[in-house]
Amino acid sequence: MSKVDWSLAPQGATHWNYGNFLFYKFEDGKGHFWHSGDDEWCAASCIDEYKHLTERQNKPWSGPEDGLPPVGSIVIARRSDTNKWHESEVLRHSTEYQRSCVCAFMEVKSNMMFWSNEYKAIKTLEQVSADTRETAIRELMDVADVDCRVTAARLVDAGFKRECV
Repeated sequence: MSKVDWSLAPQGATHWNYGNFLFYKFEDGKGHFWHSGDDEWCAASCIDEYKHLTERQNKPWSGPEDGLPPVGSIVIARRSDTNKWHESEVLRHSTEYQRSCVCAFMEVKSNMMFWSNEYKAIKTLEQVSADTRETAIRELMDVADVDCRVTAARLVDAGFKRECV
């Protein structure tokens, strides 16, 4: 189980740990972990050891500008051994292996685990459509040698397409 099912989290949980499948909460500089056997929060010692915990995200992650991708999210990550980008699931965050924060990923197709600090969001259909539209507008402006973006956008939106010869 690598995805965090936050519906199972106890009230107040702010973090999760992939390594031991525990929920945590941090408040007023103190850490607690959920002891499911007793159904209560217990004081967590050595909070510095818990820097790799995954923080609960309340909004969808749209790229590195949002910080680290949440555990369980699917992103595109670069594997250093192949130097290729792969669709991967975020397993955990850590600062243990490099100076910068890295994420553990599980490649979706091969189930191969790897660490990386290069990742990006998967584009939504709307983003792909917007990128395609923008490319068509720029191509039309270049081919027609027109400086008016508004006119080019109207032509593209009306269905005009550049024909390849």
